[in-house]
Parts: sequence; structure tokens; C-alpha cells
Amino acid sequence: MRRKIGLVYGGTHVGLMGMLADAVLRADGEAVGVIPERLMGREVGHKGLTKLHVLRSMHERKALMADLSDAFVALPGGFGTLEEFCEVVTWAQLGLHAKPCGILNVFGYYSPLLAMFDHAVEERFPEGRKQGASAGAGLGAGTAPSTGGVASDACREVAGSGDKMKEPMTNPRRVECLTSKCESIPMRTFTQPEPLTDGELDRLGDFLKGCKGGKAMNVEALDGFFAALIAGPETVMPSEYYREVFGGEMSDTCEFTSLDEANEILGLMMRHWNTIAGTLFKGEVYVPLLLEDEDGTAQGNDWARGFMRAWACATMAGVSLSTTRSPADA
Repeated sequence: MRRKIGLVYGGTHVGLMGMLADAVLRADGEAVGVIPERLMGREVGHKGLTKLHVLRSMHERKALMADLSDAFVALPGGFGTLEEFCEVVTWAQLGLHAKPCGILNVFGYYSPLLAMFDHAVEERFPEGRKQGASAGAGLGAGTAPSTGGVASDACREVAGSGDKMKEPMTNPRRVECLTSKCESIPMRTFTQPEPLTDGELDRLGDFLKGCKGGKAMNVEALDGFFAALIAGPETVMPSEYYREVFGGEMSDTCEFTSLDEANEILGLMMRHWNTIAGTLFKGEVYVPLLLEDEDGTAQGNDWARGFMRAWACATMAGVSLSTTRSPADA
């Protein structure tokens, strides 16, 4: 809602989309529903929306939803979600629209589908961009906390986007990265959290230590920072706070030697986020990552600083991290 992005969806008050619509309305956002008469007759229409269009058929419903939308994002769903998403991707491939098509890959739900897209392209069933198709249309995927997976190059080719990445350091993990140029970084899919090894933690720590300006967090502070954001009442993406982690804009502080190194470092951060979130959301005991000093003592000061830094960020954004809810309810 902070980005003034409204919601256009199927207009029901049930299921995941009904919950999303309620959340949008609670945040004073705009939620527009498009529903056929038959579903209204079953009393599943959402009566509290900003606007609700009631149409005669499913075909009219999908056509109006496509016309009202500036981009398409598929949340986890069933056959209807898959059918509608594949349809708008097909329309992009045919050049009927130039709107981004994205997948929110919650807990790796869509990882098998992304793999299937890759397989289909490898077998040469989906063609490349049709002649006359817009270069703006692109397919990508973003993640939510404790999730994994972004679309590979092959997946983007399904949608007909042949554009080259121009800004590989730009927030690759947020859904908003699915711009008309689809400038997201392809990353490896993680269907389940994979805790970082000691060597990987050292690698991440060394990179953070080498960031320009000397204001980047160390891995202990990063651990506390992520824990506070994940346990807070507002769903956030780690990429929203890269500036805090790196001590400034990534373009100013990070010296990635290659796209592979960018993938590696951001992938390590995402895996660590996933590990923390997976532990908290399962209600398991979370053990903070504490570094030992020269005397072999783990004091936890940096962890506390990272935690409080997240608190300060959320407070400045108008959100209080103080809540009586358990992490599993966050």
C-alpha cells in the first residue's frame, strides 16, 4: 500500500484472495473485484470492496480483469489460478499485451511449475517471442518470507521477453522487480530453507566487511535484524531493507565482481532469512547467531543492535514491532 498499488482480483470473500482483499482494505488500499453472476448467486462475492463488477460470464470476467490490471501476479492457488496465469502469459507471448506476469513462489509452491516451464522450453514446445510481440512483456517470480525461487532465463523466454538485464543489483527478490523490463536477477530455487554452513557464513561476513563506507552489518547484526523483521506484524521482503544491511545503496556500497557473485551473496542472505523464518513460523526454538570475540565470548551486542535497527526502520515506516502475537501468527 505504501507504493500505491491497488488490487484487481476475482471478487470473492473466500480463500487466499479474499484474505488478501481484506488486508488491502484494512490498509486503506483499493481493492476491485470482478465476479460472474453465477458466483454472486452462491453468496461468495465480497461486498466490502472499493468496487465490485458483476458480469455475465467467466470470459467477460477474465477480459475485464486483464483490462483493469497493469501487471499479473499469481499467488498459490489451484487449477483456476494456473489456467488464468498461463492464459495471460500466452497473451503476452502473442503480443496481445505488454504487461509483466509474475509468480509469488511461497514456500517453493511454484518451483515444480517453474521447472516444468524450463523443461518445456528445453524441449522447444513454447516458441520464442512472436513477431510483433512487445519487448516489454516478461515473466518472472518473486518470493515471500520463507520462500524460494525466481524464474530462470528459460521461464522468461516463455513470456517472450528477450530483454537483457541492465541493473543486476536492483532488489531482485521483491515482486515489484517485475517491471516492464523484467530486470530481476535469476537465482537458484530453494524449495526448503538450507541453513548456511560455517564456510558460507564466513563468506557472507567477509563480503559485508568489505562493503564501502564501513557501515554494513556483520552476520550477527544481520541475524538479529532479520529475526526482528520476520517476527514483526507486517510482512516484509528482505530486499526492502538491503540499504540498511549494506550501509547504503547497493550500487554505492557493494562491489560485485560478476553477476555470479551477486547471485551468490544475495542467495546466501535469502537462505539465512529462510532459515530464521522457517524456524519461527514452525514454532521451533530459534537460536540467535552470535559471534565470539577474541576471548571466545559471545556477547550478543551486535545481534541486539541489528534487532533494534529493524525496530527503528519499522517505526519510521509507521509500523510498530511491538505485538502480543506469536511468530507463528505473524
